[in-house]
Amino acid sequence: MKFNPSSNSFEITMRVFTDDFQRAIEESSGKTSVILSDEEFEPFIKKYIRKHFAFVKGKDVKFAHYLGIEAEPDASWIYLELPYSKELESYSILNTVLMELFDDQNNLLNVLKNDARHTLIFAKDSKLQSFPL
Repeated sequence: MKFNPSSNSFEITMRVFTDDFQRAIEESSGKTSVILSDEEFEPFIKKYIRKHFAFVKGKDVKFAHYLGIEAEPDASWIYLELPYSKELESYSILNTVLMELFDDQNNLLNVLKNDARHTLIFAKDSKLQSFPL
Protein backbone atom coordinates (compact mmCIF):
# COMPACT_ATOMS: atom_id res chain seq x y z
CA MET A 1 0.00 0.00 0.00
CA LYS A 2 1.88 3.03 -1.28
CA PHE A 3 0.91 6.68 -1.13
CA ASN A 4 0.97 8.42 -4.51
CA PRO A 5 1.23 12.19 -3.93
CA SER A 6 0.36 13.07 -7.54
CA SER A 7 -3.04 11.37 -7.28
CA ASN A 8 -3.35 11.94 -3.51
CA SER A 9 -4.30 8.31 -3.04
CA PHE A 10 -3.02 5.00 -1.77
CA GLU A 11 -2.27 2.45 -4.46
CA ILE A 12 -2.81 -1.01 -3.03
CA THR A 13 -1.41 -4.15 -4.58
CA MET A 14 -2.46 -7.44 -3.04
CA ARG A 15 -0.59 -10.64 -3.90
CA VAL A 16 -2.37 -13.94 -3.25
CA PHE A 17 -1.75 -17.51 -4.30
CA THR A 18 -3.95 -18.07 -7.32
CA ASP A 19 -5.30 -21.47 -6.29
CA ASP A 20 -6.18 -20.25 -2.78
CA PHE A 21 -7.88 -17.14 -4.08
CA GLN A 22 -9.83 -19.14 -6.69
CA ARG A 23 -11.05 -21.40 -3.89
CA ALA A 24 -12.08 -18.38 -1.80
CA ILE A 25 -14.06 -16.93 -4.70
CA GLU A 26 -15.66 -20.32 -5.45
CA GLU A 27 -16.73 -20.78 -1.84
CA SER A 28 -17.99 -17.21 -1.39
CA SER A 29 -19.86 -17.14 -4.71
CA GLY A 30 -21.13 -20.70 -4.91
CA LYS A 31 -19.58 -20.95 -8.38
CA THR A 32 -17.31 -23.73 -9.58
CA SER A 33 -14.31 -23.54 -11.89
CA VAL A 34 -13.62 -19.85 -11.29
CA ILE A 35 -11.23 -18.24 -13.76
CA LEU A 36 -9.96 -15.11 -12.05
CA SER A 37 -9.11 -13.29 -15.28
CA ASP A 38 -12.61 -13.88 -16.72
CA GLU A 39 -14.77 -10.74 -16.52
CA GLU A 40 -17.72 -12.93 -15.54
CA PHE A 41 -16.16 -13.37 -12.09
CA GLU A 42 -15.21 -9.72 -11.51
CA PRO A 43 -18.35 -8.93 -9.44
CA PHE A 44 -17.55 -11.85 -7.12
CA ILE A 45 -13.94 -10.71 -6.72
CA LYS A 46 -15.08 -7.14 -5.94
CA LYS A 47 -17.60 -8.41 -3.39
CA TYR A 48 -15.00 -10.65 -1.74
CA ILE A 49 -12.41 -7.87 -1.48
CA ARG A 50 -15.02 -5.45 -0.13
CA LYS A 51 -15.95 -7.97 2.57
CA HIS A 52 -12.38 -8.79 3.58
CA PHE A 53 -10.41 -5.55 3.16
CA ALA A 54 -11.67 -2.21 4.46
CA PHE A 55 -10.87 0.87 6.52
CA VAL A 56 -13.00 1.10 9.65
CA LYS A 57 -13.77 3.77 12.23
CA GLY A 58 -16.66 2.77 14.46
CA LYS A 59 -19.59 2.20 12.11
CA ASP A 60 -18.00 4.20 9.29
CA VAL A 61 -16.35 2.01 6.66
CA LYS A 62 -14.32 3.07 3.63
CA PHE A 63 -13.59 0.66 0.82
CA ALA A 64 -10.79 0.79 -1.72
CA HIS A 65 -11.82 0.95 -5.37
CA TYR A 66 -11.19 -2.30 -7.19
CA LEU A 67 -9.12 -1.65 -10.33
CA GLY A 68 -8.51 -5.17 -11.55
CA ILE A 69 -6.68 -8.46 -11.19
CA GLU A 70 -3.68 -9.91 -12.95
CA ALA A 71 -3.91 -13.67 -12.57
CA GLU A 72 -0.82 -15.78 -13.11
CA PRO A 73 -0.47 -19.55 -12.58
CA ASP A 74 1.13 -19.26 -9.12
CA ALA A 75 0.24 -15.81 -7.82
CA SER A 76 -2.38 -13.23 -8.64
CA TRP A 77 -2.12 -9.48 -8.21
CA ILE A 78 -5.18 -7.51 -7.16
CA TYR A 79 -5.07 -3.75 -7.69
CA LEU A 80 -7.01 -1.28 -5.54
CA GLU A 81 -6.95 2.46 -4.94
CA LEU A 82 -8.10 4.54 -2.00
CA PRO A 83 -8.33 8.34 -2.11
CA TYR A 84 -6.42 9.89 0.78
CA SER A 85 -7.78 12.36 3.28
CA LYS A 86 -6.33 13.33 6.67
CA GLU A 87 -9.30 11.68 8.45
CA LEU A 88 -8.19 8.31 7.04
CA GLU A 89 -5.37 8.31 9.58
CA SER A 90 -7.91 7.81 12.39
CA TYR A 91 -9.24 4.62 10.77
CA SER A 92 -8.18 1.04 11.37
CA ILE A 93 -7.51 -1.46 8.61
CA LEU A 94 -9.42 -4.73 8.38
CA ASN A 95 -7.67 -7.49 6.45
CA THR A 96 -9.20 -10.97 6.58
CA VAL A 97 -8.33 -12.13 3.06
CA LEU A 98 -8.22 -15.95 2.96
CA MET A 99 -8.71 -16.24 6.74
CA GLU A 100 -11.97 -18.11 6.27
CA LEU A 101 -9.99 -20.85 4.49
CA PHE A 102 -6.92 -21.17 6.69
CA ASP A 103 -6.81 -20.97 10.50
CA ASP A 104 -3.12 -20.03 10.40
CA GLN A 105 -3.44 -17.40 7.64
CA ASN A 106 -1.25 -14.33 8.14
CA ASN A 107 -1.50 -11.27 5.90
CA LEU A 108 1.30 -8.73 5.73
CA LEU A 109 0.59 -5.17 4.70
CA ASN A 110 3.39 -2.72 4.01
CA VAL A 111 2.23 0.89 4.21
CA LEU A 112 4.52 3.41 2.54
CA LYS A 113 3.90 7.15 2.77
CA ASN A 114 6.61 9.69 2.03
CA ASP A 115 9.71 8.25 3.71
CA ALA A 116 7.84 6.22 6.32
CA ARG A 117 7.33 2.47 6.03
CA HIS A 118 5.22 0.39 8.39
CA THR A 119 4.46 -3.32 8.26
CA LEU A 120 1.26 -4.68 9.74
CA ILE A 121 0.62 -8.38 10.33
CA PHE A 122 -2.98 -9.56 10.30
CA ALA A 123 -4.06 -12.93 11.73
CA LYS A 124 -7.20 -14.53 13.21
CA ASP A 125 -6.63 -12.74 16.52
CA SER A 126 -5.51 -9.45 14.94
CA LYS A 127 -7.83 -8.80 11.99
CA LEU A 128 -8.06 -5.08 12.68
CA GLN A 129 -4.93 -2.92 12.93
CA SER A 130 -4.50 0.79 13.57
CA PHE A 131 -3.59 2.86 10.56
CA PRO A 132 0.15 3.38 11.06
CA LEU A 133 0.54 7.05 10.03
